[in-house]
Amino acid sequence: MFRTRLMQWITDRYPTRGMHGSRLRLPLYRLLLGLVRPQGSITLRTRDYRINFSPAVKDLAHGIALHRPWEPFCSQVFASLLRPGMRVYDIGANIGHYTLIAARAVGAGGRVDAFEPFPAHCADLAANAALNGLENVIVHQLACGEDTGGGVLHTDAANPGGHSFTPANLAARGPALRVRTTTLDALARQTRHSPPAHLIKMDTQGAEGAILRGGRETLRRDRPMLVMEFWPYGLKHAGESPAQVLELLTGLGYRLRNIDEVDGVLRDVSPEQLLAAYPETVDYGFTNLLATMD
Repeated sequence: MFRTRLMQWITDRYPTRGMHGSRLRLPLYRLLLGLVRPQGSITLRTRDYRINFSPAVKDLAHGIALHRPWEPFCSQVFASLLRPGMRVYDIGANIGHYTLIAARAVGAGGRVDAFEPFPAHCADLAANAALNGLENVIVHQLACGEDTGGGVLHTDAANPGGHSFTPANLAARGPALRVRTTTLDALARQTRHSPPAHLIKMDTQGAEGAILRGGRETLRRDRPMLVMEFWPYGLKHAGESPAQVLELLTGLGYRLRNIDEVDGVLRDVSPEQLLAAYPETVDYGFTNLLATMD
């Protein structure tokens, strides 16, 4: 326990926003972490929230602590869309990065529905919401897709953020588990369309096309903004046509903008430009999109 308390004291003095902005502090923090070897969980302070970090678990918090902020430009774009009172869906919420940003921004009058089918991530997500005192987060141990009922989630032994319904999208295949599934349209019917989602974020390792098809009526009626990963390689292996996924969005009237994490630029983009820039034959070719009905 002493080692954990010591590392917590160090972490409190140097939150991640300070470490990421320094060439010296982050390597020093990594060195101290290796020397101290804490055995328990530590609370990290980022610019936007607090999050539980276990050095032995290679999850999103591990990456934030020891490498860099998670999708800093996409997170900035996402945050800029949020307003008090909004309802947000975070689909593929993992341990809560976007959920926590949204919940603080929409305030007590808003709500964030966070969907995460993997049990351990779901538990961490709920714990991180509680850690930040956020009572407007509803955690659903559910996957979203084209059908209600259930499906088989394949875990990625090499990437805790890479669990997928498509085994071909895994870096290293781990155990599979049966999970419950729902659709955006089914969720709308359950709530009688009130209140509708104003913003939907999706990062689901190739399941985005199925989610869009399962929510076609909701998207047409409620016109929510979308922030979604576009990974043609993952979509193709999930049996999707990346071109048809983009056509579904543009056919509903969505304007597409590329959230370019490398250049830190938000730019209008056509389906043809996206397909040329991110070939379906390249497994690491992906980006995030902002889709809006302007």
